[in-house]
Amino acid sequence: MDENVQKTIADIHKIIQNWKKFWLAQYSTDGVNAWILNEFTELILGGGYYQYGMVSSAIDGLVKGGFITKLEYESFWEKTFGEIDDMRRLLGLPDPKESPVEGDK
Repeated sequence: MDENVQKTIADIHKIIQNWKKFWLAQYSTDGVNAWILNEFTELILGGGYYQYGMVSSAIDGLVKGGFITKLEYESFWEKTFGEIDDMRRLLGLPDPKESPVEGDK
């Protein structure tokens, strides 16, 4: 993988971490926090207000342009889905039996 592509992917993961910190700051002790996970997930994958997903569009572009391999693409999403699962855990939300997020990819 090209050095610039590696930097781009690392930067995307840093952005995801920053979003995670921002959305965790919205945590409410009233127990109504599912919307935070939804916003975080939609930013990454698309849906709702974030129609196309900021991360999925960028990564799909790297694949279509031939800058990353299918294996690198899958590795990226594995790490990213781990971030989504971690966000769910930090918000105290139950794990779904079948993740609708992973079913989309």
